[in-house]
Amino acid sequence: TIIVTSIFFNLLLSEAEHERRIDMSLDSAKKFCQKVQADENFAKMLADYPEVEDFCNSDLGRSQGFDFTKEELEAAKNELTQEEIDNLHCHTEACNWLGG
Repeated sequence: TIIVTSIFFNLLLSEAEHERRIDMSLDSAKKFCQKVQADENFAKMLADYPEVEDFCNSDLGRSQGFDFTKEELEAAKNELTQEEIDNLHCHTEACNWLGG
């Protein structure tokens, strides 16, 4: 009984940790969207990264504290207004993962 309880507790803890990670990543993606909209120079630097994961794994992404997946970025973008989406771009066609 103790072993089963311990395993169950660890599963619950793992699930809670996973949920916390998702919340943190979604928050990171939302902050990223805000920064792209507010900082044109930052947005232009994104052209150097062919995919969102390339950016998140880069020195620039890590130094800015961003850590999210393509799916989390899409979820964050779903919460934006149309005007905010229209302002969410890299200012170059080389960056197609954010909208070009």
